[in-house]
Amino acid sequence: MSLQLSQLKGCRAPHVLACKGSHVQVLSQARSGPRRNRLAPRQSSMTATARIEPSTDVVELWRTAQAVCFDVDSTFCADESIDEIAAFLGVGEQVAAMTAQAMGGSVRFEDALAARLNVMGLSQQKLDEFLQVHPAQLTPGIPELVKKLQSQGKAVFLVSGGFRQVIHPIAEALAIPISNVYANQLLFKVSSQQHTVNGSL
Repeated sequence: MSLQLSQLKGCRAPHVLACKGSHVQVLSQARSGPRRNRLAPRQSSMTATARIEPSTDVVELWRTAQAVCFDVDSTFCADESIDEIAAFLGVGEQVAAMTAQAMGGSVRFEDALAARLNVMGLSQQKLDEFLQVHPAQLTPGIPELVKKLQSQGKAVFLVSGGFRQVIHPIAEALAIPISNVYANQLLFKVSSQQHTVNGSL
């Protein structure tokens, strides 16, 4: 979907939008006016050259949003962070298969996350090394979109089943308050480097 930033100019802001994968959804709306729940396709391929023009309704939803909530992996960013970490650790294919299974809904999120972390054997040191050599792969146009939304006083939130250690640097780089990030916190035991997850979703 090709949404021109000029189309976001100046309207009241009664909506909260959620952006995930190839869809934009209205989460809530001001009490005046009927409640709407429209889905709008977003360009699904980061390398695709075809442009899908948004409908008038979609443009209006973006213009009138008070807040926009972005999923992070494969939406705000072009990659799946846990799969990238796994590849860095040499278990990429195994973890990617587990991620695909988890996204299919056949496994509880908590169980799928724990299983992937166990396979990865992730330590604080390895996570730090990954973050040093793997800069965020932002989806093209995201920095400009975030800047435009912020210039209009719209709140931007990042909501993810991923990890705060990966997402916080992205938020800081784009001036998104850390308080607007909802994700899991990896905790490490210093003695054994074992990991636990403190979920904050």
